[in-house]
Amino acid sequence: AYATSDLTATGVDTIKFEECLAAPTRFRPGDCGDYEQTRGEMVFSAGLSTAEFTVRIMNDFCYEHFMEYLQVTLSIPGTYAVQGEELVAKIRIDDDDFTRSLCDDSSFSIPF
Repeated sequence: AYATSDLTATGVDTIKFEECLAAPTRFRPGDCGDYEQTRGEMVFSAGLSTAEFTVRIMNDFCYEHFMEYLQVTLSIPGTYAVQGEELVAKIRIDDDDFTRSLCDDSSFSIPF
């Protein structure tokens, strides 16, 4: 099994993520978070040591000064998280809004 958790990035649940995704990028509010929290099970096929899953990232319309990170933790379903360096990964979210203004959560609003 796998699960994401916040480090410096802020995750939101699927309902909030979908709500924010429906808003135009430049009007997304500051509480849209940085990524969609996710968890699930993956199967490693016989003889393989890799498996894939997706973490959806929330695009916004402003430059964020610092890189943001989330964590992915692997576990065996029905037990605690597996311990060890190779079973926890840190994911960096790179900002692609270098030509935009710095983020200011108070300036975001969704027009209704």
